[in-house]
Amino acid sequence: MKLIWTYSEYLQKGPVNPKLPKEYIFEMYEHSINCAKQFYKTCVYTTEFGATFFKGKVDEIIIIPKDFEYVFLGDLKYYVFENETTPYILIDGDLFLESPLILNDNDISVECILPYSKDTGESIFNNFFINEGICDVIPYWKETLPSYNLGLVYIKNNNFVKELCNDFKKIKKFYKEQIEPTYQFDAKNKQPSIVGVQYFFSVFCHYKNINVDFIIHNNKFTHLAGEKKYNFNSKVGRFKTLF
Repeated sequence: MKLIWTYSEYLQKGPVNPKLPKEYIFEMYEHSINCAKQFYKTCVYTTEFGATFFKGKVDEIIIIPKDFEYVFLGDLKYYVFENETTPYILIDGDLFLESPLILNDNDISVECILPYSKDTGESIFNNFFINEGICDVIPYWKETLPSYNLGLVYIKNNNFVKELCNDFKKIKKFYKEQIEPTYQFDAKNKQPSIVGVQYFFSVFCHYKNINVDFIIHNNKFTHLAGEKKYNFNSKVGRFKTLF
């Protein structure tokens, strides 16, 4: 099984990531890789800049094209979906495995499910998407689904991948033309990737009736998502706060 990380210096977006020095981020990635490489073959999709850091640290480096268009924080997950051979596991650079993952025989497994709540940022951004006409672009879009956390994503087969990625490209185009010019979320250090990337993945799986399993059950790992990234002690390669 191959474990895949993604990194680009062009993706330091949102309220947290721009505040973290690249050196700090690289040390988190290195710790994540060191935790996992005893269990799996390791691979990173990255830029030429990132490759200088990852060289010698992973088994395989795949260079992202220079003309790749970055819109959302999670764009590269879909680039992997479109280009990688199954089966494989996508992993975030701030997620640290403590043992090999126990995976069920589902076509897709994700880290966990996040119940829908009208008070979350995801729900708020979703309202902007709906009000601006996302349902005209993606007719199967839903308003109030639970969302899948994509810190870990196991893809067993790629039967659905072409349609998933084609629709994701429509969402990127919609965001560039309908959302960002009006609301300027990037300029305000807000990043609605949780809708364009994460929530859409959930909407698509619901639409295709894909049975999704949750990796958090029966597995041991730590994910420093969001502001938990500040709790990583890079000097000793440990983390202060467990979830």
